[in-house]
Amino acid sequence: IQTSKADVLAGWTFETSMPTSSGPYSPESGSQTGTATILGSHASGTTTFSTFQGNGSLTAFEANHWAVGDYWQFTVSTIGFENISLSYSQNGSSTGPAVFQLAYSLDGTTFNNVGSTYTIPSGVSWHTATTDASTSFSDDLSGLIALNGISKLYFRIIDEATTSVGGGNVGLAGADYIDNVIVSGTPVAAVPEPSAITLATIGGIVCFFMMRRRH
Repeated sequence: IQTSKADVLAGWTFETSMPTSSGPYSPESGSQTGTATILGSHASGTTTFSTFQGNGSLTAFEANHWAVGDYWQFTVSTIGFENISLSYSQNGSSTGPAVFQLAYSLDGTTFNNVGSTYTIPSGVSWHTATTDASTSFSDDLSGLIALNGISKLYFRIIDEATTSVGGGNVGLAGADYIDNVIVSGTPVAAVPEPSAITLATIGGIVCFFMMRRRH
């Protein structure tokens, strides 16, 4: 069975956007560079949003002063697409938050969890020239058909606990970094019009009988 190749809807590397605030920021690649967005949201008014060295790239999106419920959020359109998937790199300092939950929303208000919480591994340093696989996450969401054909689909990566990457409590200066965010989907296959199907069927029948008469 031949399947359509996935298209990148939005990809953030932060090499161009170079975050200095909570955002939103447009993606650097994909078909929605002018419409998709990513941002950070924190309860604390003293949070610093900035850049950090990326996972195999020069730049990542960084934030400190994390509290339970704070999140990264990215928004895309899936009109004309199905089999949605996403991938991203995420890491943190030793006093940054360790436990996160991926969730999605179709309206920006009600969010649904995707799977269970996950934990950022400890003792991992990012380098601009090499990519660390242990801090690279990928989610195949093709089974969630509700994500297909949505004008504005929201994803959140939410801080779920006070546990830090180093195993203690999250500190005020504790940071989390996100990089290489990619949302992809496959184009919805065009369904032939009924008239086209009928013509194709009639044509097949005519060809069949013409071949029989020749024999």
